[in-house]
Amino acid sequence: MTDYIKENLVNKKALVLDGAMATELEKRGVDTSSDLWSATALINNPEAVRDVHTSYFAVGADIAITDTYQANVEGFEKAGFSETDSEKLITEAVRLEAGT
Repeated sequence: MTDYIKENLVNKKALVLDGAMATELEKRGVDTSSDLWSATALINNPEAVRDVHTSYFAVGADIAITDTYQANVEGFEKAGFSETDSEKLITEAVRLEAGT
């Protein structure tokens, strides 16, 4: 990934980051009112997370930030998930951002 950023900075004055995740998830019907906020989508609607990333790339974003703002082991454990499942959800957030 570092090479991608370096190469693009040679050709551009700036790189464009994606925008808000929670706002776009809410537009897609995802409830973000829990303590997990937008990370709830990793559990209930990972396709919506992928769709948000895809939509930002479609309009010119060069870089996307993972849906991990409230995605942490402690937060997932408070919501009833095991440490192992919490780590899998965090890994899923990175995978969805990468489009794999």
